[in-house]
Amino acid sequence: MASRCCFQWLLLAQAALTVAASSDSCHFPAVFNFGDSNSDTGGLSTAFGAARHPTMSPSFGKLVGRNCDGRLLVDFIASSLDLPFLSTYLNSIGTNFSHGANFATAGSTIRAFTRRVEGTFGSPTLGLLAASLMFWTGSHLKRRRLNVFLYLYHNNSIPIISLLFSFFSMASSYCLQWLLLAQALLIVAASSDSCHFPAIFNFGDSNSDTGGLSAAFGATPPPYGESFFGEPVGRYSDGRLLIDFIASSLGLPFLSAYLNSVGTNFSHGANFATSGSTIRQPYATLSQSGFSPISMDVQTWEFSQFKSRSQALIQRVGLFKDQLPKEEYFSQALYTIDIGQNDLTESYFINWTTKEVKSAIPDILDKFVLAIQSIYWEGGRYFWIHNTGPFGCLPYVLDRLTLKAPEVDRFGCGAPFNEVAQLFNRKLNQTLSRLRKDLPLGVFTYVDIYSIKRELLSHAHQHGFELPLVACCGHGGKYNYNINIGCGSTVTRNGKEVMVGKSCQNPSKRIIWDRVHYTDAANKWIFQQIVDGKFSDPQVPLTLACKAKI
Repeated sequence: MASRCCFQWLLLAQAALTVAASSDSCHFPAVFNFGDSNSDTGGLSTAFGAARHPTMSPSFGKLVGRNCDGRLLVDFIASSLDLPFLSTYLNSIGTNFSHGANFATAGSTIRAFTRRVEGTFGSPTLGLLAASLMFWTGSHLKRRRLNVFLYLYHNNSIPIISLLFSFFSMASSYCLQWLLLAQALLIVAASSDSCHFPAIFNFGDSNSDTGGLSAAFGATPPPYGESFFGEPVGRYSDGRLLIDFIASSLGLPFLSAYLNSVGTNFSHGANFATSGSTIRQPYATLSQSGFSPISMDVQTWEFSQFKSRSQALIQRVGLFKDQLPKEEYFSQALYTIDIGQNDLTESYFINWTTKEVKSAIPDILDKFVLAIQSIYWEGGRYFWIHNTGPFGCLPYVLDRLTLKAPEVDRFGCGAPFNEVAQLFNRKLNQTLSRLRKDLPLGVFTYVDIYSIKRELLSHAHQHGFELPLVACCGHGGKYNYNINIGCGSTVTRNGKEVMVGKSCQNPSKRIIWDRVHYTDAANKWIFQQIVDGKFSDPQVPLTLACKAKI
């Protein structure tokens, strides 16, 4: 068991790691160096004799084993990290390895020497190092390990520097062994700590619009918002959207829409999504097509302006600090994206064939890449990206687009449309794989919303829902959808305005709210499936979306 001294060191190491984990900067508790004379802090000197005068350091005032008149790069590196100068692994006198070790020796090479060259300053053979290495091998068992390593080296199986590191790991001091083990375990534990996202910046369409289109082009009418907010709040649902559940789970307030200038607070992010938005610029105006002019490129332009103007306002005037995000939030925030469905449905609504829609997907995703790059160069690093849902199951698609009987699957959805959605999603995931290589500081999480929504719509009763393809709010028809009478629509009868686009009696049992959007209850169920990362690539939960790997 570890000694009392060892236990004290363990507690100290743990405390230091815990404090460091709370800071934004990387915390390097130790440095392990490998190399030649450029970074040898005494290895060759220990094994083969001290460096002679005039290699005496004005910085140290004595011979210190460095082939230099003073400090080496590794010394400056250690100092900059608030660590002591590294003790050389081969030096057994007066050394301290609590913050790392130096395995470098002057004259070392990457490849092993095949023969001794007289007059050259070559690296030692492993046999010559044996006496120094015995310092670390206290037991007979460890001496046997040393012999095994010696044998491997003489047969050119492993390089000497790797061997030195291996020997270091077999240190005879139990205290040092416990320290190294504890350090490793703490580092692993630190890697699983939840991310801290001080803000969210969202880009998308109606699936995540918290009031953008409503602020710019007219408010959503009742009964939108009735189930959770009790009134319309700019969301195309009876309550909360996925982005609302995401924000709440991270301890953040609901996002204010960037286009909403009244009563908004952007201290913890902003929402640039608008209902009807596309990745590519739309083919027609909002009044002609129903698709928003605020396409994804426009949203990124808005974001760029928001960042520069908000920070300039804080720096110059000092006002609105409580309503605007701090500068560092832009690199620490979670960037959520849910867009692409409208690019596919818009093409169908202008009478494109399925083949033509499929052929447009590469260009759509090229535009998507440009938008992501724009966010990245503004400082965005952590991206949580939803794929597109099974739009072949939505009332407005099933009602407006013609399907032959064989094209309707056993759940009543349009198979060709869902196949296009799946193709788009596969290409989107491939695109994110490329972005991980092209934008190496970015962390991209692909979330398979399609599979979750498909499961919910296909097995609604198993999950506590009913009438999966029928809109809760609307008027008439097989799917409670009429292109001319939408949710919240009114007519005048006997001089009075009467609502005809009414809500169903129990929205909490329904999946589809209006012609295309999901209910508060359905959004909550979907969020519960995505939050733990089961449907993500890589499979990371939302709270660890800042980690490249776990």
